[in-house]
Amino acid sequence: MLKTIAQKPKTTGNASKTVALSQRQREVVNHIRTSGGALEGEDGKSVGDQRTLKALENKGVIRRDGPANYSLVEVFVEPEEDENKTIFMTGSEFAEALQELYGYGGQSKFARLIGANKATVGKWAQGKLDVPQYAVALLATLQHLREVKAPMPSFTGL
Repeated sequence: MLKTIAQKPKTTGNASKTVALSQRQREVVNHIRTSGGALEGEDGKSVGDQRTLKALENKGVIRRDGPANYSLVEVFVEPEEDENKTIFMTGSEFAEALQELYGYGGQSKFARLIGANKATVGKWAQGKLDVPQYAVALLATLQHLREVKAPMPSFTGL
């Protein structure tokens, strides 16, 4: 599993600054990498929303070279130190798990369960925000209870 960081060199010295990237930002950076390190014209517009591109630009991960042209500044993804410490779930996996557990309205029901805003849970499911580890752990626990046909706690709404 890869750690979600990008490194960019500072303008002075050999030290590098660590920048955290969201799941969506990682996807855009990977798309730019596979496109040869630059996006031009329509490709620059189609790869992602302007907010994500602007956030990457503000973090110094990409550079804007024109109206719809972006190039990648030196970015490295480092391996995580201990894979067993981090529980990870993509947005699509999260959305699928919610659908299997709750059916229609799963995002709203799960948001109510954990006391989160349903728009936030929706962003997790869309991959716009990383799914927090506590949500992944709770969802995995609920899935396990269902698989072993154990009684669900009443607070889950299942």
